[in-house]
Formats: sequence, C-alpha cells, structure tokens
Amino acid sequence: MNTKQYRILIIDDNPHILSTVPVLLRPRFGQVMTLDRHDIALSVLRDEHFDLVLLDMHFAFGLYKGREGFGFLHAIRELNPEALVVLMAGSDHISHAREGLAEGASDFLIKPWNPDKLVSNLVMLLRLRDLEKENAFLRELFDKKKKNEVFNLEETEKQILRKAVFAYRGNMSHAARQLGITRATLYAKMKKYNISP
Repeated sequence: MNTKQYRILIIDDNPHILSTVPVLLRPRFGQVMTLDRHDIALSVLRDEHFDLVLLDMHFAFGLYKGREGFGFLHAIRELNPEALVVLMAGSDHISHAREGLAEGASDFLIKPWNPDKLVSNLVMLLRLRDLEKENAFLRELFDKKKKNEVFNLEETEKQILRKAVFAYRGNMSHAARQLGITRATLYAKMKKYNISP
C-alpha cells in the first residue's frame, strides 16, 4: 500500500501536537498540514481535499467542556464526506470521543498515544477505506454485468421462441415439444415477450 498518496490535516491548538505529529507522519504519508484554528480549517477544507483529518475535541478557547469538536466534526463530514475523521481527546474526554464515533468519526485517539500505534492505526483506517471503496466499485460492476447477462439470456430465449414458432408455422404443440416445455409454458413465454403465433 502506497501511503505517500494520502493527505492528512491536523487541527489542534496545542503547539506541541502541531510540531511533533507531522514529524512522525511525514515520512509515511504524502502531505501533512497543520492548523491551530477550526474556522481556518473549515475554509481550507472547502478548497482542498484531505484523506484523513486528525481533529482535537477540546480547544483551549472552548466553552463547551470538550464538546466543541462535534460541531466541527459535522462540518468536516459535510465538506468532505470521504475524509476519515479521527478525534483526539484527553483521558478525561473518552466518553465524548466514543460519542463522536456515533456522530460519524472513524476512530478516536486518547492523548498521550504511542507513536507507532498512531501511525499503524492511521494506515489501517486508510487501507480499510480503500478496500471498502474498491468493494463498492466491484459490487456495482458485478451488478451491471449481472443485469446485462439477465438481459442477454432473455433476449436469447426470445429469439429461440420466435424461431421455433416460425419453424413450426404456429403449431404450438410441435414448437413446445421441440423446445422441451409444455404448451402452457410456451404461451406464457410468448405473452411475456409479446410474440404472436
């Protein structure tokens, strides 16, 4: 899996996070961008595509006891529905992080985290997302092929019925016997395909 193609955005007001996490992620991922304000992040997300957003749940200016991240989570999901959003929270906000999963987040991280685990979790989330997209594409392809095959089978059956009815000059008993079906089945199929004797 080539992780260099992915773009990651980190939104946090902690200068330590904004300086250390990119150093950890840049060797593994394509582009890592950091922002310390939610409002700026939303304007950036309107103009640019990111594969994954690391979003702090609780900004220092927040008045909502760790819940301000929910509003931004919803805004990010609206602006970039395909982006994975991973919430970052302190141990005192675990319940908010879990609640975030129900609100559309892909995962959450509790600070402080293990650097190796952080990278492997992000790689795994991106891999799963890519597999889901590939699976959906293949399912759609399979469904189209299946519909085409059903159409082709019906078209083939229709042609065979026409030829049999024509060959036996409207003698339904002979045509049905030759086709290996009953007269009732032959009439039902002729009605289905709008074939006249």
